Amino acid sequence: ASSGRDAYPYPRDVHPLVTFVAEPSFNNPVTFSGTTLKIPLLSWGRIELMSELNDVLTGVEGVEFVDADGQEIGPKTKSVDMPDDSMSPRIERGDRLTLEPGWQPEPGEIVLIKDGSGAHYIRRFKHVRPGHFIAEPHNKSDYESLDSIADGLTVLAVVTARREFLAKRR
Repeated sequence: ASSGRDAYPYPRDVHPLVTFVAEPSFNNPVTFSGTTLKIPLLSWGRIELMSELNDVLTGVEGVEFVDADGQEIGPKTKSVDMPDDSMSPRIERGDRLTLEPGWQPEPGEIVLIKDGSGAHYIRRFKHVRPGHFIAEPHNKSDYESLDSIADGLTVLAVVTARREFLAKRR
């Protein structure tokens, strides 16, 4: 099975997924503005939109777009700010994460997951056997691991980048 990662084998300067548009939108999440690609930044309170990535989302108010900062991105790439300290010290609260929905995670990668009640988490993917994984926090003293079967977990995206903000005054 393909991980989906070979879907973007293009050089940085020739990106067939770029659409020239006046304003970014969920119809064209990979957009070109001057010389900078833009990524939709979802607030943690709107992270449920990540679950609907196979649908065309239009007219979503209050969604900010941020620079891709030279990252190779796909048509469904999203960004979110880390909501808690569960992955500390590797990922701190407020660090900006780039997410690739649709990728199949590899053991040890950081993922965005949703549990059976609809809550979302950022955790490390630990493969147990086909169809079964553990979602581990890095900060195990304050957060518990989740089990894909017991907790009804679904992987929504793989975290591909972290941008650290030294002054967290946003």
